[in-house]
Amino acid sequence: MHLIATREDLGTFAHAHPQPTGRPGQLAIDLVFPTAGRYVVNTEFRRQGQLSAAGHVVVMRADAVTFAHEHVEVENDRGRPVFALPGQTFGPQLDVHAEFPTPGRYRIWGQFRLADGRVITAPFTVTAS
Repeated sequence: MHLIATREDLGTFAHAHPQPTGRPGQLAIDLVFPTAGRYVVNTEFRRQGQLSAAGHVVVMRADAVTFAHEHVEVENDRGRPVFALPGQTFGPQLDVHAEFPTPGRYRIWGQFRLADGRVITAPFTVTAS
């Protein structure tokens, strides 16, 4: 499970993974919000074995309503896009495809795991027309 918390003004971003509690269907997490303010919280579930990716982006429209979570891709041996998985050799560039359903300003946070295990987060602001 991914839990994405963004401050209402899109100035702060937190990405966490709630963990099973041992009780069927229950997950839990202790989350300290990095800055004060009102937050929008989005969650996304995947089946076990589908969560791992070498990188991803989270896209939020400036009104904090539109949410998308997309994983970075590489091409398989047939030239088709597939998730870039940890342990694969790729780069230094990775592709990600995101749609902007309505015009406006969007905040994008890219998160990537480096070879040494550190995760870096890079924020971007774009305007879709």
